[in-house]
Amino acid sequence: MVARIIFALIVSVHGVIHLLGFIREWRLAELEGMSGETLFSIPAAVSRLLSIFWLLTCIAFLISAAAVLLHQGWWWKLMIASVFLSQILIIIYWPDARYGTIANIAIIAVAGIALSESRFDEKVRSEIAMIFSGRSTQQPVKIIPGRLQQMPESVQRWLHHSGAMNRAPIYSLRLQQNGRLRTTKDGRWMPVAAKQYVSIKNPAFVWQARIRAAPLVTIHGRDKYHLGRGNMLIRLMSILTVADARGPETDQGSLLRFLGEMVWYPHFALSTVLNWQEIDDTTAQVTMRYGDITASGIFHFTSEGDVARFEADRYFEQAGAYTLERWHVRITQYGVFEGMRVPARAEVTWKLDQGDFTWYIFEVTEIEYGWTPE
Repeated sequence: MVARIIFALIVSVHGVIHLLGFIREWRLAELEGMSGETLFSIPAAVSRLLSIFWLLTCIAFLISAAAVLLHQGWWWKLMIASVFLSQILIIIYWPDARYGTIANIAIIAVAGIALSESRFDEKVRSEIAMIFSGRSTQQPVKIIPGRLQQMPESVQRWLHHSGAMNRAPIYSLRLQQNGRLRTTKDGRWMPVAAKQYVSIKNPAFVWQARIRAAPLVTIHGRDKYHLGRGNMLIRLMSILTVADARGPETDQGSLLRFLGEMVWYPHFALSTVLNWQEIDDTTAQVTMRYGDITASGIFHFTSEGDVARFEADRYFEQAGAYTLERWHVRITQYGVFEGMRVPARAEVTWKLDQGDFTWYIFEVTEIEYGWTPE
């Protein structure tokens, strides 16, 4: 927010400076150091006309600065137009106005980043729409006692305790997360704000995150699972692609993520693509077969019926090489969202030979069940 205010202030000051061209031409005040000299000779009538454009450019910059503060998504469009008009005037009045080019370059750089972010967001919106379209491959059913008889007792306790029993099936959801992550065991924690969109009927998800890597530096991430295929896309400032992971290892990891996150959509526990096996009174293994990928994980439950943690062997990437490592999700707090008792806080850890690497800690702040694209 501070960076947004500073940027809007710089744009406003730059815009107000353009007003001097209007003031000088109409002699509304004495302005020392402004000669009005141009690169080429122009008639007085044209000079008067150009003074109006100085005024209009000032107004355009001020409006775009206000739009930045008000979080209006179109601000960068007006700002780019303002810079274009400003630079034409600066070139004409180069002897007096040339230093304004520096400000225009800085502003156009920020607006260019905003344009890239807008295109990234548009790409994600289209992917969200895609996972909710097409033919349904899974049909969630109402969870009633008669449908649980063949399931492990620990899973039955969980489904009763979650509030999923006897309620309308969940077909989709949207959730919001706040958290922090790091990319190395001793790395710096970076704040994360994320949204996730899940279709249970496909199954599929899109997870979109904005990570603050440093002041004025953001990382945009999008994790997707659709039609049995996964893809993790990471871009610095939404421009430079840092990672674009795809392939069998990513597919397996994305399937495991969807499987483990079933804690937010318990109705999926009765899906025909799942096979449950009891390990003991508080532990059950589940295997998911979808497309050409099969993966298994283990749910650990409390005696009351909450899921305490989920673990599985998942592919871990390091320096371009993949190894199967233990992936561990520990739930630290529960919450109630729309009548469902589901995890609200959790920690995600890799159990590596060289020691545990907890890389993501998050809190769910909102869940909307039944969400679909407008």
